[in-house]
Amino acid sequence: MKQLKRERYRNMVKRINDLPDDKQMFVIGIINGMLLTEETKNETKMAEKAG
Repeated sequence: MKQLKRERYRNMVKRINDLPDDKQMFVIGIINGMLLTEETKNETKMAEKAG
């Protein structure tokens, strides 16, 4: 399972590297936003568990 995730991630990074610079920044911004959203969700879940 982890291997599959790693492969997918590598392919994604390769594709991003092939983009022109302005598009790269745009895509990286979107990915960062998604990661932040994911982290926030996890923190919210933990806070709910803690009570």
